[in-house]
Amino acid sequence: EYCLQVRIDNVCTVQPQYMALPAGMLDGNGDFGGAMAREMEEETGIRCDAKNLLDMTALVYGEEFEGMYPSVGACDEFIRLFLFRRRMRQEEILSLEGKLMGLREENEKIKLCLVPLADLWHLSPDAKGLCA
Repeated sequence: EYCLQVRIDNVCTVQPQYMALPAGMLDGNGDFGGAMAREMEEETGIRCDAKNLLDMTALVYGEEFEGMYPSVGACDEFIRLFLFRRRMRQEEILSLEGKLMGLREENEKIKLCLVPLADLWHLSPDAKGLCA
């Protein structure tokens, strides 16, 4: 099993091009699954329907918490984690490695990276990967 990561220049970190799980901001309508499905397609080119995403946050917390807070007390940002799985042919999987993605109108430059799922937790400082 592999996990698809994105490498994107991030203004917030000193080190450019950290690997991270695809992510995005909620647009205010509260549709976490729909927002994640859109970001997934924009950042990876993989189309998925929100109904095919497993809301791991709801699986763990139910309705008790709105999400996972990376730093309780330091900021009010929270994260909801989703899982998307798909069986793919080997050639499809390999074609993703190094593929360039991103929305030109948003000046995004994203490079895709495949990592073995078992190694995800220690290959990047991305908190989402560690939690997943």
